[in-house]
Amino acid sequence: MDKESIFSTNWRMFYCLTPFQRDPCGEKYGLEVEREIKNAGFGISHETVFAYLNHYSRAGMLKKVRRGRQVFFSLIPENALPVMSLLEQDRTNIFLRKSKMAMLISELSGLLAHCGFALLFGSAARGHERKSSDVDLLVVDGALDPDAIEKKEAAYGVKISVHRISGKELEVQWHKEPVYNGIWRDRVVISNFHRFWEFALARGKP
Repeated sequence: MDKESIFSTNWRMFYCLTPFQRDPCGEKYGLEVEREIKNAGFGISHETVFAYLNHYSRAGMLKKVRRGRQVFFSLIPENALPVMSLLEQDRTNIFLRKSKMAMLISELSGLLAHCGFALLFGSAARGHERKSSDVDLLVVDGALDPDAIEKKEAAYGVKISVHRISGKELEVQWHKEPVYNGIWRDRVVISNFHRFWEFALARGKP
């Protein structure tokens, strides 16, 4: 967890939920959660990981299932939604603090207040953009004013590619089109974190 995270004062507890961001409808073996946390380079003890997972289970955020000697956890969508949305916002804030394109992305976010949700993907989201790279945006149930986009392109010297889709179309394509695997992996949500996680908890990863 980044030291600038809004969760930095108690990051261990919240960090135990971040593995579920990668597969929100999936079920995770308790030791798998612990392994992912250790692989990320954070020294949280076995006892602490399971103490926090059990806390979230008692709080009704995680479902806990025991199969023999193995314990599995999964998100309870309606209860997990607020925290997962906040974790996504935190992830975006950390990205913006490090990105050279933070000002442009923040301004684009301001233009997208009335869409379902919007996210940055591709090389810009990975932080691998070059001068010739497009800024790729997926805009769900919304639009951007072409004139406003042209002004941003002129001001920042970049090409902004807006990929518009309706929520219904996205539901149909989400598990069919391979492109969404990369979009899911690299995403930087820039508008309506709550709506994005409503979709993610309903549909899961691509």
